[in-house]
Order: sequence, then C-alpha cells, then structure tokens
Amino acid sequence: MEEEDLIKEAKANPQIFARIVDLYYDLILNYVYKRTLDKELSFDLTQQTFLKAFLNLKNFKVHKGTPYSHYLLKLATNEINMYLRKRKEILGIDPDTWGRFALLEKDPEGEETGEAIYRALQKLSPRLQSVIYLKFFQDLSLKEIAHVLSVSEVACRVLTYRALKKLKKEIEALEE
Repeated sequence: MEEEDLIKEAKANPQIFARIVDLYYDLILNYVYKRTLDKELSFDLTQQTFLKAFLNLKNFKVHKGTPYSHYLLKLATNEINMYLRKRKEILGIDPDTWGRFALLEKDPEGEETGEAIYRALQKLSPRLQSVIYLKFFQDLSLKEIAHVLSVSEVACRVLTYRALKKLKKEIEALEE
C-alpha cells in the first residue's frame, strides 16, 4: 500500500494509524535515542511524537515527493528541542557512530578523533546538532533537512556550514 493511501485511510479510520506507527517507529526511536542517549527518554519522546502526529492527522496535507517520515522527523526534532529548552542541557550523539565522520578522522582507528567529535558536538546548539545528525546519520539531502527543520534550502546550507565550522573549531580546541 502506498504511503499516501495509508495516510488517507488513517484519516478515515484512526485504527489504521497503528500501521503508520509500525512502519516508522524504529526510525523515529533511533533518531531520538541518538540525540538523547537515554533509552527511557527516547521512548517517551517517540511516544509524544506519534501522539502529536495522530492528533494532527486530520490536518496533515500530503505533499507529493515528501515522505511522511520527514514530517515525523520534524515532530521528533521539535520534541527533542522542547525537552532541551526545558532541561537547559545539550545532549550528545552515541560515540559508536563516529565512523560516519571519516573525513574528519586523523588517526587510523578514529577512536581519539571520534571521542573529540562526540565532546565537540555536545557543545553545539540543539539546532546545529540536528543538522549534523540529519545530514550524516540519517543521510538526508539538504532539501530534506530544510523541510524537516522548516527552513529554506539556502538557510539549511548556511546552518550546515556553520555547524561543520563550529564543530571543527570545537574539535581543534579540544585537541590543543
């Protein structure tokens, strides 16, 4: 069944929304966990994400070429950022995933650099962390990231540039 048809069915019959949850639950939970590194919090924020998606389902408009997962990632990002604002802390990303930053690695194993990137990323704002995560861990294009973050593609390029520049500066500061 096409995603668009599934959403239309779920609008008519809310019980069908369970299939949408089944389809995207792991994607959203993984994204939230990589941002929070807290299993229980990840379950809570993932549940909040799907609850908001369900409550707003009737108002959701399907856009050709834009997967529903982007909308869910946008909701999850908003939930994470709301949590961060409430807690006033910056959360990191799982150090096991640093192999994705191969072009930043300086040593063969990447362990020292991976740890430096992990610490440096924690110093970035939640918004810049989101850009890095969506770009390098979710493999989203700039256009897709722009959609998830509700910014223009040009603004997304600027955010990506700033995030990488600041990340590099933070890594260099840690290595000194």
